[in-house]
Amino acid sequence: MTNKEFLERYDRGDEFSEDELEMMAWGESPTKSELIEENAGDEGRWYRYMNTIFEVDNRYFSLSWSRGLTECQENEYMYQPVEVKLHEYEKTITVREWEEI
Repeated sequence: MTNKEFLERYDRGDEFSEDELEMMAWGESPTKSELIEENAGDEGRWYRYMNTIFEVDNRYFSLSWSRGLTECQENEYMYQPVEVKLHEYEKTITVREWEEI
């Protein structure tokens, strides 16, 4: 699948197969997409919820999926990619740490 085919399918609302979603999640897409970042979310007993951001022709997409945490749990790709844009800002937080005396 070329970049053009991927974008045409996405814009039409076509669904991608589980194999295609897996390749997108791991940055191995035949679209030659660029893997921008991978974020790990909450972890359950069997899965860790993941989010992969990738770029195709200057457009950015988010793909949510589940990483199996044991050798018996397969990764799951249940969601279709969603187009996203970057919103970057500075955020101040308070950190509390307990130190030995």
